[in-house]
Amino acid sequence: MQERIPDSAAFFQQTGEDYARFRPRYPAQMYSWLAEQAPGRHLAVDIATGNGQAATELALHFDKVIAQDAAQGQLDVAEKHPKVEYQQAEAHQTRLPNACADLITVAQALHWFATEAFYAEVRRIARPGAFFAAWGYCDARITPAIDTIFEPFHRGVVGPYWPTERAIVEAHLRTLPFPFREVEVPPFELQQLLTREGFVRYIGTWSCTQRYRTATGKDPIPQLDSLLTPAWPDNTPLTVRWDLFFRAGYVQ
Repeated sequence: MQERIPDSAAFFQQTGEDYARFRPRYPAQMYSWLAEQAPGRHLAVDIATGNGQAATELALHFDKVIAQDAAQGQLDVAEKHPKVEYQQAEAHQTRLPNACADLITVAQALHWFATEAFYAEVRRIARPGAFFAAWGYCDARITPAIDTIFEPFHRGVVGPYWPTERAIVEAHLRTLPFPFREVEVPPFELQQLLTREGFVRYIGTWSCTQRYRTATGKDPIPQLDSLLTPAWPDNTPLTVRWDLFFRAGYVQ
């Protein structure tokens, strides 16, 4: 794969608060499984931590978590936890000691930086037997009526503004190189209760939505809210489900 480190931080600098409030939260059973794969419980490193939701959950299983992100705007609103240390850093330059990490994780971000330089950094900071896991999600599903409204908006309005890396997410990360000893991950379900307001503000954190705003000078979120209103009454929480997928294995 051609060596390229995109400036993904630019997409997320200005949306940290909404990102923290409206992005879905991963299941607790997933973190327990990840911890069981690690050779120890001393240190987990969460790369591209965003709002820190994975880091704070990992802190329930590890003595310490170092959570890094290139976007300071994300770190400014990240969840606080006494066992989590936040640091601003690029994924391929963590500045961490050699052979320090029992577990290295990347949540919904590997498509931005799955390069030889990043994988080399993972090998450098991994202790013997360390476990690496990257995961992502896509294809929100709510109800048939709402999905019928949302999908044309997604594909026809904001979808054309996805960065090219989005294709990697839609391929469930299977098009990426994975130089570690890969293992099969048990099925975990990703779902969250959201009101219509919460859902449209979640869509507002998408990189394609931000690029649409930049390109057109318009905000598409009021349009989406108006489209969804007849099928999704105010203040009515509904379960949103996403496909959750992984690339995971032991660092060699």
